[in-house]
Amino acid sequence: MQICEKCITNLLSMNKNKSYESQLMLVLKKLKCCNKIVATNVDEKIVSCIIKLEKELNVSGSELNNIFEELTFLISQRNSE
Repeated sequence: MQICEKCITNLLSMNKNKSYESQLMLVLKKLKCCNKIVATNVDEKIVSCIIKLEKELNVSGSELNNIFEELTFLISQRNSE
């Protein structure tokens, strides 16, 4: 999860992503609240979703809201395990 936090922090530091700052901050906050000691089955899905988010931010794609929703859901799912 620390790698995920670092990726989101890097995305936050890029000026081109300023319009998505609130969504990125929400994801980062949720990631910081995760249990980092235990790995779960959802971890790989979260990493894949963050990679998808990075790609979509690079092309200012139309799927960003869906990806943010999916990522938030996956983090919540991970926290419930």
